[in-house]
Amino acid sequence: MIFITEDLDFDNLTSDQVHHLVPKRPPPGSVFMGHPPPPQKSLPFIEYDLKAYQEAVRGFHHRLTLLRCAKDTRHSPTDAQIEVFTRYLVENQRDNRELHFGHGSWAIPEDTAMPGDAAVDFAFVPSYLAVASLVLVKQRYPLAKNVKGLEASLRRGLRFIFIKDLRGAGFDANRELLKAVEYLSLGMVFSFVADNQKMYPRLVEKVRAVESTIMGDTRPSTRLEFDGRVQSSESPSTHPWRR
Repeated sequence: MIFITEDLDFDNLTSDQVHHLVPKRPPPGSVFMGHPPPPQKSLPFIEYDLKAYQEAVRGFHHRLTLLRCAKDTRHSPTDAQIEVFTRYLVENQRDNRELHFGHGSWAIPEDTAMPGDAAVDFAFVPSYLAVASLVLVKQRYPLAKNVKGLEASLRRGLRFIFIKDLRGAGFDANRELLKAVEYLSLGMVFSFVADNQKMYPRLVEKVRAVESTIMGDTRPSTRLEFDGRVQSSESPSTHPWRR
């Protein structure tokens, strides 16, 4: 399907539409020049509103998709937009150790005592997307230095997202694991952990556990690269987490 790229923006781009973005530096007057997106609603959401929860998660995903895929296109977000969104993530993280569940997350509902499937959809998934966005900003944009608390927020978020080794809930656990890998790969999180093993030694083991879960015990001589390729244990030293 062909999409009209002039109609895309930082809030409403879908992952399917990204494939049709034409690489091009943003010209004067492009959709991002001087037109910041409306602010995300502050977390947590006090009122129960399933549709609002879903829209918030989509907003996280759309912004992450543009951060990773829209660079050097007319739809690339401006540094000002990226800084605003980064500050939003840092300031809206659930930084409260007294929470029943969700310290270090971007859980959307105020009440974090949720069933397993709801916890995946509205606590873990937005947190995967938020962590991936913070990693991309930290790795790609000097403006990250302007955002106070980014490093601490990222550490808390990384601890949270791996508490269940990325697994989902119930019968969908394995499918949700693969979706988690997809989201984190979009933000190059596995490469970030691989490059900072001394800083995150426990996460190194967590990522290896995820890798083992995906590959199982039937193919011990291969390792999965998180761009979908399989790396032989005898091939050169490309790290298996590279994305």
